[in-house]
Amino acid sequence: MSFTKLDYCQSLPDVGGSNTFFEIEWKYTGSRVRDIFAPPSILPLKGGLRRKQHQEYRHEFMPRCSREGNSRDISENHYMTIENQLLASLSRETYEKLAPYLKRVSLKQGERLREADEIIEELYFPINCMVSITITMSDGSTAETGVVGNREVLGINAVMGVKESSQTEYVVQIAGSAMKIDARLLREEFERNKELRDVLLRYTQALIAQISQTAACNGLHVLEQRLACWLLKVQERVASDELKLTQEFLSHMLGVRRAGVTQAAQKLQESGLISYRRGHVQILDQPGLEAVSCECFKTVRSQYDRLLGKKPRGYL
Repeated sequence: MSFTKLDYCQSLPDVGGSNTFFEIEWKYTGSRVRDIFAPPSILPLKGGLRRKQHQEYRHEFMPRCSREGNSRDISENHYMTIENQLLASLSRETYEKLAPYLKRVSLKQGERLREADEIIEELYFPINCMVSITITMSDGSTAETGVVGNREVLGINAVMGVKESSQTEYVVQIAGSAMKIDARLLREEFERNKELRDVLLRYTQALIAQISQTAACNGLHVLEQRLACWLLKVQERVASDELKLTQEFLSHMLGVRRAGVTQAAQKLQESGLISYRRGHVQILDQPGLEAVSCECFKTVRSQYDRLLGKKPRGYL
């Protein structure tokens, strides 16, 4: 079930607490669906609008509520329900400056968002998708240098100057949704808003830590460890233990032959850590997978936690 557009939003009478509830009318396949929006700890979402759908479309109706003066009683913590961690870390005031320019987009697996040396025109804040930052060599071989999911923003180079580019490509590896914003608009807000600037600069430090650790990992650790580490990174960034991944894709991202990926995946499966079949990986034992992984997953995660704050671990 997919709700596609907010039709209107109005405040409902308070029912004895300090929170204001909202009646939301959505357009859905030609009919209208009414629902109640309220902090989940106060009132479960009613009807067909489940929590996941509420989170996915918060970016559409919350700015509308704000413009109509109806969001004054919503707690900041609820307003910042975590979808993308960077957006969620912003104060309401800063987020509302960006909200009118954030556009929700659906990204398909294999979609190339940018080629090497192209000017970065848009930035993407992933919600439940994952994008690989890759480099292609002169002989056509490809390797991944970083991953971007719901802890990151894609295209951070764009805030560093006008008409920024790099030698990397952006390829969607796990389909899903993201919030897209024009690079010029974000750069202008970056330059005048200290809070946003601080968040994005701390994120840049975290991304450098990830890229540096990836370089060391690729040169020093065995394939089975690297595969376990990579699966954990992706799991954390798409908030799911079911991953749609092909052997060919994994071989490109890890910079090895498909036969090597097959052997490493079989070992993890035989140990009961994952279930692996054509185009699909399911993580069965996260603690066990962390034990098999090299140190790199925990090292990078600790840097992100230090710089950006901890991500809730109960997301699976």
